[in-house]
Amino acid sequence: MRLPGVLLLTCLFSTSIDAAEPTCAYGSSTRSLVGPAPLTAKLRATAAQRKDVFFEQGQFDEETFQYLGEVRRPSGKRWHVVLLETTWGAACRSTPRLLIYSADLEYLGQYSHFSPRLFRLEGDTIHFDRVEPPEGGKIQFSDQGPPKKAYVDGESLTFYR
Repeated sequence: MRLPGVLLLTCLFSTSIDAAEPTCAYGSSTRSLVGPAPLTAKLRATAAQRKDVFFEQGQFDEETFQYLGEVRRPSGKRWHVVLLETTWGAACRSTPRLLIYSADLEYLGQYSHFSPRLFRLEGDTIHFDRVEPPEGGKIQFSDQGPPKKAYVDGESLTFYR
């Protein structure tokens, strides 16, 4: 005589589940530039002079270097903002980073490891969509540049070079 619970366990363990496989091709290292061609290429080349900004060939799947625009203070000081998103690993992890450049195209540093993906540049501020105070939803520049710390979506972001 079979017990109902044993029959149920047998059914659960004998049923195959077709889980979708990740679509990443680990190590394929596809790079894309999005934005005004001459400017975007110059910004990427400037950051590429540093060894710690980009993943090495063969160590990532896809990299998108997307020019978002300028942040401008009322004083006239301005900075270029780029979203660098890298997909890597067998689990298709994504690492988004905001790269900040001076008006002279000098790489200044970045913010990384944040959740919100939609951005809006308005005046001297980078706004993160769908994030409201008190969680913090923006990075506001001063005449000295980007803040060393920003509070976004309940997380503290640090600007580092």
